[in-house]
Parts: sequence; C-alpha cells; structure tokens
Amino acid sequence: PWDERDAVFDYVFEKYGHKRVAAVSNQVFMKARSAVREVSKVYGLSNAEIKSVTKRMGYFGKRNDLLQWVQSDKRFENVNLNDTLRNILEQSEKVIGAFRTTSVHCGGLIITPDDIRKYVPVLTAPKGVQIVEWEKDQVEDSGLLKIDILGNRSLAVVRDTLKQIGHYRNKFMDYHSIPSLGDPKAETLMKTGKTMGVFYIESPAMRLLLQKARRVDFEHVVIYSSIIRPAANRFINMLIERIHGKPWKLLHPDLTCLEESYGIMVYEEQVSMVARDIAGFAYEDSDYLRKVISKPKLKHTVPQWKEKFIHGALERGYTKKLAQTLWEMIQSFSGYSFCKPHSASYAMLSFTCAYLKAYFPAEFLAAVVSNQGGYYSAYAYFSEAKRLGITLLKPDINLSNFEHKGRKNKIRMGFMAIKELQSKAVDNILCARGDDPFKSLADFVQRSDIDFSDAVALTNAGCFDQLEANLSHREIAYRVAYAYSQNAHRAPLPETKISFRARGLDREEQREIEISSFGFPVSSHPLEKYLPVLGSHIKKARDIPAHKGKHITLAGVHITRKLAVSKQNEPMVFVTFEDETDIFECVMFPKVFAEFSDLLNWEKLFIIRGKVEEAFGAYTVNVEKLTSLKQVIENSRTSFNDPVLNPAVAKTRHSQKA
Repeated sequence: PWDERDAVFDYVFEKYGHKRVAAVSNQVFMKARSAVREVSKVYGLSNAEIKSVTKRMGYFGKRNDLLQWVQSDKRFENVNLNDTLRNILEQSEKVIGAFRTTSVHCGGLIITPDDIRKYVPVLTAPKGVQIVEWEKDQVEDSGLLKIDILGNRSLAVVRDTLKQIGHYRNKFMDYHSIPSLGDPKAETLMKTGKTMGVFYIESPAMRLLLQKARRVDFEHVVIYSSIIRPAANRFINMLIERIHGKPWKLLHPDLTCLEESYGIMVYEEQVSMVARDIAGFAYEDSDYLRKVISKPKLKHTVPQWKEKFIHGALERGYTKKLAQTLWEMIQSFSGYSFCKPHSASYAMLSFTCAYLKAYFPAEFLAAVVSNQGGYYSAYAYFSEAKRLGITLLKPDINLSNFEHKGRKNKIRMGFMAIKELQSKAVDNILCARGDDPFKSLADFVQRSDIDFSDAVALTNAGCFDQLEANLSHREIAYRVAYAYSQNAHRAPLPETKISFRARGLDREEQREIEISSFGFPVSSHPLEKYLPVLGSHIKKARDIPAHKGKHITLAGVHITRKLAVSKQNEPMVFVTFEDETDIFECVMFPKVFAEFSDLLNWEKLFIIRGKVEEAFGAYTVNVEKLTSLKQVIENSRTSFNDPVLNPAVAKTRHSQKA
C-alpha cells in the first residue's frame, strides 16, 4: 500500500546503512507551461493573469514557438496579448528545457557493496532523504542496480475496505480468500462499465472497452490491461471486432506467440519474441528493442531499429508487407507498455476491487476517497455512491474520523473533507474526544484547543448539527463566535436562544455553504437548482441509449477529460460528464475542440449538444456545441433562445416563418 512504502524505505536504510543506500533523484526541467509560469512571476503577474495563459496551453504546451502559437490559436482569443505578455512569451521560449530542480524519485533505491560515494555523488534532499544526483536512467546506464519499491493506492483501498467490513459488519475477510474471479455480480459490474474506483479499469477509455467487449474472464481482463495504450486505438478496435466473432487468422504461421491475444501484439514479451522469430534478433537486442519502443528518451533511435527489423525479416524470407505490418504493431507500444505478469497482477487486483464494490459499495467507495486515489475527484466518487443508493452524511464531531467511513448504505464523511480545516486541528479533536464523546457544544469548546478559523470550518461543515440538534446553524455559529471573542480560554456559552438569529438556512444558503466547505454540495446535486429551468428538451444521461443516432441536448457536470490527437495530428479531447442519473462520455473532435475547449478550463456545469453514437453496445456523444450552464441561465438574452441548444426554439421559429 502507498502509505506503507516509507516503512520499507526506513527498513532498507536501517538494515544496510546510509553509507551504502540512497534514493534515486528526479531531475526536473522546464517545460512550456512551467517556463511561462516562472517568467510571469518575475514580471509581477498575478496568479489569475498567469492562469489565463497556462490553463489554455494543454496539448500544444510542448511547443517552443510560444508567441506565434498564442497569436494564432483560437483558444487564446480572449487573452490580452499586451507588450508585457509578448515579452514573457519570448523570454519563456529561451528557458524551456533548462534544469529547474532535483526531487526524490517515488520508489527508486540503490544499495552498493560498500561506500555509495565511491560510485555516485550523493546529496540530502529537503525532506531529509539521502539521494544520488543521477536520475533513474543515468543510474542504470552507469551499471548500478535500481530497485523500485512501488506503492499502490488500491492495495490500501482493499485493506481499508476489509477493516470497515470487519468493524461495522462483523464480517472478517482475508485479502487472499476474496472470491473475486468468476463472481457473477462482480462480472456484471465490469461488463456494464460501472467500475469507477476499481483499480486500473476505471478510466473512461477502459470503461468503454469493457462495455464494448463484454468479456470479463481473467484472461481477457489481462489483455485489456495491456492493450489500453495511447497509441493502440486501431488495435483495440480490431481486438473488439475479433472478440465479437469477426474471422481472423495469424499474419503468418510463425507468429504462434500471438495466438493468445487474437493475433495482436499486446504484451512486451511478444515484441521481443516477434523480433527474434521474424527478424532474427539476438536475445539482448530483442529485449533492448522492447525498451527502445516504450521509453521516450530513446525515441531518436527508433528509425534505425525499424530498419534493422525490416531488413532482418526480409533476409529471413518474409515479405516486406508482413514486416511493415508487424512494425506498426510494435510502434503501438510507444510511450509505455506492460509485460504479461504485470498485467496479470493488475487484473487480480481489478477483480478484487470489483468484488468489493459489487457487494460492499459504501465501504469500498469510502476507502477510495479516503486514500485520495483513483482517476476521478472525491466529488465524482461521492456522486457515484449516491447513484448506487448510498446516503452521504456530513462530518460529525463525535462520529467522524479523519478518513471517510462506509457502513452498509451510508458513508460518513471524515474531517479530511473539510477544505479549510487544518490537520493539527483534526489531531487535537480526535485526541480531546478519545473514548469520551463531546456532550454539547459548550463541552467541545472547553475541551478542545483549536483556532477560531478551524471552529468556523467545523461549524460551516455541519459538524455540530447533531450535537446541538435544537439549534439552527446561525445559533451555533453565534455561540462559537461568542466563545472565541471573549478570551483565549473560551468563555462559557450563552444558553438562551438568540431569537433574531434563529432562522435556519434555506436550501440555496445550505447549498452555498456546503460548496464553500467541501467544494461541492452534499445534500443536493449540482444541477438540482437548475432543473426547473432546464425544460423537458434536456435529456437525462440514463436515457442516452434511447436516442441512438439522434441529436440531443444534455446538462452535465464536468468530471474529467483526456487530451488526444486526431490522425491529422490535431488536438481533440475525450470528456466525461455526469448528471444525477448517470455518467456519460463525450468526444470533441478538432473543429469543436478549437471552438469550445477553453470553457473546460473555467467552468464545471455545461449544456452539451451532440449526436448519440453507438459501437458494440457502448454509447458516446459526439459534441457539436458546448455552453456554460450558468451563462445560459443567468444571461436573460440567451435563456435558451439558441436554436442549436434548444430544438424547440428552432421548431417555433420555423412555424412562425411559415
């Protein structure tokens, strides 16, 4: 588990000694976005001014011709390109690629037979860890052995889920005895792509792959874990077609190593085996080819390896067409790739997580958010919990711990969810409470020793609502303020009701105070306040399959996005939204991306107009227009008079014209 890795580090340093052990370093260099950010600080720009440029940089942020790019890219149309900003962009170009700082590699360790300083220069990082001055590739090139102590958040999720099941349900389960493989409920969850929080198969791309393939036995999930690579889209589609029965055969009888994966290269081992069997590579060269393809730093050597591969295949009597086709498969491993044992171990953890989510969703999702892991935000996981029928309870001064707790169909939020609450205040509360719950607000004020700002954060988060159930939020806030205004030792709280402050919060006030406390509303969905205004033409996410091939309008909360490039190397984006009924996937192709993508940097609530498309039973929305929901609602001139967003308006105008 990720939070136990430091203990392993401590063990290694203690066992072998600081003279022989050091962590590997990272060498951080300036990229376009960080260059603009640092140079802008020198020019005295505010954070808001800096973000107006850096948030728009996205995919093309790797370019060096920054000034020309900003002048020509539509995403920067609203940026005030004054002389100061021109100078900043010109200066930023000069520092791209410059060394910035050294940091500690997350898991790399080196152990040497004697004094480590004989082999590599060593320094102490700001966090106190002894590190070498070389980064991981330099360490390996020098001949030193780099050991990776890898931490996994989902192992901690499983551990904490099992603890909650044992503590709150008296069901004690052993990690290695969880009957995850072949469980029908877990497999149904995976086939339908309801895998948010499930290790390694929760990304939008993976969820769509699961929905399209609908084969979730162990062998297939191992394949999915390996083939879901940025450069492998063409082969992913080929795999799905073959899973669904499209006839296929090996490209050549000598490619028997590809039989287990539908004739497609999926695992790193297959790259090496094909290089040996077809191109005649030696073992050493075939293994190095695997590294060359998957490591960006060796990208410049790819052309010579391609030439060697094709030449070797031709010499051994294979056709040029076969050699080139196989090389295309090999190139799909660019960026990163997995070996089969790696994918198999990942798949085992995926099945374990799927089982726990299927049978213990509250405990599981509480553990996911507590470990701050996964592909999505805390809001997205809590929203998923609500869709599963789980009640989300706000933090309570007597019932909450630092982390979130799940029990049957409820999740009790932990103190960690409160944005403005300091960690030292949480420690103080838990220590003061111990095994003796606070009996009243007055008791809490007397026994705890926290800052006024922390007390306000607790109040706004509703932590005292159950403790003082007869008091309104305003009365609780007044009493806390009174106690802290008197003296450092807390004055006794007034016991009489403050009638002129007794009014409770209305729904909108409750919503706003929850957003300020947690970053999102807890007692309602973000779209709820807009539902009466949206109208019947706004479709629900759960009804998308009923509108296959049609143009529809949806309202959604932006959950996540992934930038990509088209076949013409133009930027596009895959976007995930959700409403109160379900989560849904959208794609913005280059033309739409250029026009509307900037909105994704600044807004969360959207009106989406697009066409519903289906492939192998999975549905996506091809976005045609994207608009800020708040802007549409608040702008009385627009107010759904846009015929593109509201088809009813277009129909009315057409009849009026007739």
